Amino acid sequence: MKLWEKTKSRLLAEIGSIFCFGLALLLLLSLVSYRPGDIAYNQWPNRVEAANAIGPLGAYTAFALYSLFGLGAYLIPFLLLTAGMAFSLQVRVAWSRKLLWTALFLIAASGLFNVQPYFGSELRARVNIGSTGGFIGELLDRPLLSPAFGKTGSQILLGIVCLLLLIILYEAEPIRSLIRMTRWAEDRWAAYREERLRREGVRGQIEIAERKLAEEERLISRKLSRKENRLVARRETASPEIIDAAERTPPRYSPPPSSPAETDPIRKRSPEALPRTTSAGSSTDYCPPALRLLRESPAPRKGDPGDNHLRATGDLLVKTLASFGIETALGTITKGPTVIRFELYPAEGVRVDRILSLQRDIARATRAEKINILAPIPGKDSVGVEIPNPNKSAVALRDILGLPEFQQTRARLPIALGKDVYGQPLIADLAEMPHLLIAGATGSGKSVCVNSLVLSLLFRFGPEELRLILVDPKQVELQIYNGIPHLIVPVVVDPKKVITALKWVIVEMDKRYKLLASAGVRNIAAYNTHALKELSAQRKASPASSDGTGTGVAEEEGPKPLPSIVVIVDELADLMQTASADVEVAIARLSAKARAAGIHLIVATQTPRREVVTGVIKANIPSRIAFQVSSSLDSRVILDENGAENLLGKGDFLYVPPGVGHMVRGQGAYVSEEEVAEVVDYVRAQGGPAIENELHQQLAGESVASSLSDTDRELVQKCLEILWQERRASTSLLQRRLRLGYNRAAWVMDLLQDRGLVGPENGAKPREILADLDGPVPTA
Repeated sequence: MKLWEKTKSRLLAEIGSIFCFGLALLLLLSLVSYRPGDIAYNQWPNRVEAANAIGPLGAYTAFALYSLFGLGAYLIPFLLLTAGMAFSLQVRVAWSRKLLWTALFLIAASGLFNVQPYFGSELRARVNIGSTGGFIGELLDRPLLSPAFGKTGSQILLGIVCLLLLIILYEAEPIRSLIRMTRWAEDRWAAYREERLRREGVRGQIEIAERKLAEEERLISRKLSRKENRLVARRETASPEIIDAAERTPPRYSPPPSSPAETDPIRKRSPEALPRTTSAGSSTDYCPPALRLLRESPAPRKGDPGDNHLRATGDLLVKTLASFGIETALGTITKGPTVIRFELYPAEGVRVDRILSLQRDIARATRAEKINILAPIPGKDSVGVEIPNPNKSAVALRDILGLPEFQQTRARLPIALGKDVYGQPLIADLAEMPHLLIAGATGSGKSVCVNSLVLSLLFRFGPEELRLILVDPKQVELQIYNGIPHLIVPVVVDPKKVITALKWVIVEMDKRYKLLASAGVRNIAAYNTHALKELSAQRKASPASSDGTGTGVAEEEGPKPLPSIVVIVDELADLMQTASADVEVAIARLSAKARAAGIHLIVATQTPRREVVTGVIKANIPSRIAFQVSSSLDSRVILDENGAENLLGKGDFLYVPPGVGHMVRGQGAYVSEEEVAEVVDYVRAQGGPAIENELHQQLAGESVASSLSDTDRELVQKCLEILWQERRASTSLLQRRLRLGYNRAAWVMDLLQDRGLVGPENGAKPREILADLDGPVPTA
């Protein structure tokens, strides 16, 4: 079918071209051979045979065309010829538009023939017509154009109109065509001269070579001059500006209040205090710590690199890249707390990958310990070269907490991370993350970052607004926070009890989702707003019933605002070695669902291996902070790309914000152990921890259950040996091999499941063994 359509279209095109060519030939012959005597009323008596080559039909057709268009009648065969050529070449033409432009061109040409006095008078007398433009030209000239523009003006105007209509009709480019013709003529003339020189022999060939060399030198000098002009313009427009982002931030907070009743410097308490479950003797009025408990950042050291030294280093970078054939211009120089960033603007046509490949050469030239190249800087058209600051300055946590950006933030759970390279504070919202992964080598600043995050929350929220679950398998990092009223349970240090704590959080998450569904809201913020309105309505209604016996019951039955829960795990690697399957499943479930319920995770580890930071954990925790690591492999485990191996340690980190496709480099906020102890003592003095009895009993019950008798321990050890021999785990297997009853064998399997050695029941199939079967048999 398609073949027939193509054949049909080609056939129609051939027919159209032949028709146009034939019609043009007939019209041209009829116009050329026209005689006035061929028309009846011009000759008496009538001629027996017409003198026109096409006969009487050609004579009358020529008479009509001469009478209408005058000399413009000769343009009609020309237009038909071009139409026939378009048909024969099968050019796609919008014929309806072309007919309109053709009619306008014929009218304008008739008017031009009528107003010009230079030629056509003899032809007008021979064919016996009134004017050289015919009836249409006469109608366009006398009543319209000549009275308005005169003869000369009408000639110029109609000439321009005819030229424009020809350009539109044939879609021509006369100026460019003229330029191309000129260049073609120059090329022909140059080729002719070169051919003449080539015929002269060796002398001519030498002259040809000299001319080509001169032409190439002229082209190269022209390109170099353009590049130099661009670089000079860029240097003039973007002169090297030095920004000192490492200088100490001046204090911008009010002095501490003289009494607890006054407004604290961090924030104003809302008139509606959130209720909380407190222990005996504790108060519901939480006064956040004062900033005077934290130390100010030390004064900047003497001997910082001056502006001249920084400009000299920037010029050295430009010269180093120029020695490798890369032209750049120096931009802004930013002196940060840890690194100094030099912005370089590459010339046009320079690939940034070439600059990135010269990282070691740049480090050698600048004598820097480690450098990092951002090619390009996110959001800019420049390349950033980050060189370590010889005099690093610490970023104190007090400087971040005292800023208006932290005091007046609208974030629901603001946490102070530090400052970026440009000296801007990095304040994140844990509620938007909604979970955070912190990883880095030992001594890189991970523990200090965790302490700064905890203190950021303590300076902002009371125990009625925020509850904490702290997991510290190392037993040395987070133990200091024991006794603060924000804790749900004391700091969990036993890795075997962490699973119980995470399971309680999962149960609490399910309870909260049921409350959200019953209230018809989508998240905890909307639920708390609804609960506060209900409480305010109950308090307004309570004075009305002064004898009221049901007010207390109504308040207890009404909804209560829910505090946010933050679970902080200081060392994930130890937990993954103890019970990797249960920990991974619990973290994956919480990180996938707990955001709307107001539960957030902060997971830290100093062993960023794939076995610890698994793909499931990374997929559910998009926000990450990477401190210095030993290899690029560890950096890719944390950030999915390189970069953390080039960090300098001591709080230097890369941060991946939520919903942002690039990393941000910053210096972490520093807080000492003495400052943490003073703040914790201040918070602990306001009340003891509001312990959740259910979770506390579960954790306490594990220690009792873990004490097995010698007989039970011997039985469990035999069961483990059988499982390692058979390489499968089931209750029926233990019943057959050890001749146990069902209750005894099921008790052993549940005990092994709680210890993370075997998985849950899987119907009729054997249970999954979670431990390494190729290793030694675990001890009971």
